Amino acid sequence: MTSGRFYYLGVVCAIEGSRTKHEVDGRVILAEFHSFRLLNTYVPNNGWKDEDMGFPRRRAWDQRMLEFVTRPSNKPLVWCGDLNVR
Repeated sequence: MTSGRFYYLGVVCAIEGSRTKHEVDGRVILAEFHSFRLLNTYVPNNGWKDEDMGFPRRRAWDQRMLEFVTRPSNKPLVWCGDLNVR
């Protein structure tokens, strides 16, 4: 840290293992700094109608995120954003 500023080492817009540059469901910005990682997400909601496929899509998203945030790492993870929880 210099003069109260943090300098990032890299930024990606998808969680590891994604087959695309950006996430299909939700939005992700993952910034890596010298001593920590910062994950900002917009998490998809469950949908508004019973016939929507929102619930299964959200469960799949939740599983991917759980796998990602529980992976061992040598740096702490700060997770923030709109997590669409009540």
